[in-house]
Amino acid sequence: MKHLWWLLFAGCITETGNPELSAELTVRGRTSDPAVAMVSRSSGWVVEQAWVGLDEPRFVTADDCDSTASREIDLPAPGWIDLLSPDPVVVEGPVEGPQLCRFRLRLARNQDGPNANESLFVAGLTPEGAPFEARTRIEPEVDLKAQGGALDLSRVSGRFLLAFDASAWLGPIDAADLVPDADGWVRIDEDHNEEALEQFEDSVADSLELYDDRDGDREARNDDLIAAP
Repeated sequence: MKHLWWLLFAGCITETGNPELSAELTVRGRTSDPAVAMVSRSSGWVVEQAWVGLDEPRFVTADDCDSTASREIDLPAPGWIDLLSPDPVVVEGPVEGPQLCRFRLRLARNQDGPNANESLFVAGLTPEGAPFEARTRIEPEVDLKAQGGALDLSRVSGRFLLAFDASAWLGPIDAADLVPDADGWVRIDEDHNEEALEQFEDSVADSLELYDDRDGDREARNDDLIAAP
């Protein structure tokens, strides 16, 4: 099963002659590796919960991405998001082109509740079937660069997918090296399995890619990739 972040744009032209896109940003997760499953059981990792805190998504556009002049356009901050929710959070705002040079997104710590002061929380089952939870407080800014250096916004379908790949988080971790607590839970945090936490945190930036969802099916395909770290 694949769950994806997607961006839906509808366009018009501004007084400057640049295309302006009315952006809707919906946030979900995905997995690109059968060794990491979302919700359903597999022979590998199973992700049953995935929450992330997000600051304002930023579009960096320009008349010419090769120049030093650019625009930074922020959408409202989505906040603390359930990446597996069937009713995803949506944020909206205008984005002026004509070229998209970069997309930037910063993780942000949750402010309250059981995951207060955390920026990413993942829970589920290890490949051995033990319950696990991984949590971090890091707040990196992820910088996705347009393929070829620039994306002509007038040539895309109007639908975008920003995929947050759970297999990137867990794939580098060797489950055999994890030490469970006395209650049987495997915890990956600042006080438990520190090496796995470092691998988990290092993978965050590599887990995001931006796609042009030409057929509107919310499936990430290699030939539709338009921006990556």
